[in-house]
Amino acid sequence: LGSVGWHVDVVNDWRSAWVRLLGSQPDVLVLDSLPELKQTDALDLIRSHAKTRGLPVILLTDALEPGDQDSARQLGVLDLLVKSRATRQTLSETLRRLLNNRTESPR
Repeated sequence: LGSVGWHVDVVNDWRSAWVRLLGSQPDVLVLDSLPELKQTDALDLIRSHAKTRGLPVILLTDALEPGDQDSARQLGVLDLLVKSRATRQTLSETLRRLLNNRTESPR
């Protein structure tokens, strides 16, 4: 995403991501798979904390367990993007479109 004009901070584990989110929030969080936590569990933690409750989140995934897509939608995820189908350009365009079309904050 940096190559198409986005400022990107990358963290590779949930603890680092959580510390960073509590310190300063990004315009959008693209949540890829985490080694120690399911994406939907991370999203649930994000929605459970007052400081991060309204953070726009997009899940970047190749596979979700049955029911996880519904859970993610109920938790107010902006979108679910399939990694194997997303190029840098299409991901950037999707992020712009989703952020521009957002009319209400997640729960």
